[in-house]
Amino acid sequence: MLTTFFGKSKPINFIIVSIFIICWIFIKLTIGFESLNQPQGLINNSFITLGYLFLLFLINFIVKKNRLTGTNTYSILFFSCFLIMIPPPFIDSDILLSNIFLVLALRRIWSLASEKNMEKKILDASIWISLATLFYFWSLLLFVVLIISILQIGHKTLKLLWIPFIGFFAVFILTSAYNVIVNDSLLWFMETKVMMGVDFSTYKKFPLLIIIAFFIILMIWGLVQKGFSVSKGSLKEKLNFKILFIVTFAFLFMVLLYPVKNGMEWLFIITPLAIVATNLLENQRTFWVKEILLWIVVLLPIINC
Repeated sequence: MLTTFFGKSKPINFIIVSIFIICWIFIKLTIGFESLNQPQGLINNSFITLGYLFLLFLINFIVKKNRLTGTNTYSILFFSCFLIMIPPPFIDSDILLSNIFLVLALRRIWSLASEKNMEKKILDASIWISLATLFYFWSLLLFVVLIISILQIGHKTLKLLWIPFIGFFAVFILTSAYNVIVNDSLLWFMETKVMMGVDFSTYKKFPLLIIIAFFIILMIWGLVQKGFSVSKGSLKEKLNFKILFIVTFAFLFMVLLYPVKNGMEWLFIITPLAIVATNLLENQRTFWVKEILLWIVVLLPIINC
């Protein structure tokens, strides 16, 4: 049974999920992509696959380090299945890189609860967010999460609130220096186009409509149930849920604002959604409800074959 197997944290679980992702992405990339016949295409796709695997293990590290879930591997199973549900192309490197930087920022944001090395954590998070912004402008929305997290600390707040601006301008200055040297352009940021996508017609098509509907239902169901369960929990649990709630909607806005709607933009939401879905599964008392939910998540990617 899936519930029992992934209910434990064992190395074999990571191996199975990793192989699952590698095989599925390889199959997707070999269908209709002539770039695979070229050495450069193989190298690029290999790096993209490694990027997804890095995200997988990074998410597992975050949830375990900050105790966002129990001692299980449901989160990596959910992440891998959600990833596979997303329609091709898998080769949008801008989305992948911005996601990696944003998840690295989340790692530092959630670690603020320990109140150790606060200045360093905030600076690191702001730098990661700023780097993500170079690949997708609306990654800036995660600064809202960072500032709200700082405000929850309760002491030295005013002093700490200056640090995100320092991190942002550090990345801005280094990027400007790079553009002066490489592109001979000091005003590179003037050429940056802030675009928002307002055409949602692709979301009406099958199977993307089914996948998006499933994501939204799972997100609402999980957040509502988690909200009720932490109402009597510890202060740390309430803080973690508050951050998870804001992060989920920040990433959802990143999806909705993405200029080109082809399905790949939903990669932004699957990181917090994997945590929300894991919490939802853990709060279910009936074994068969858990088992059915897991099988739905595992079998749903088939509709996108």
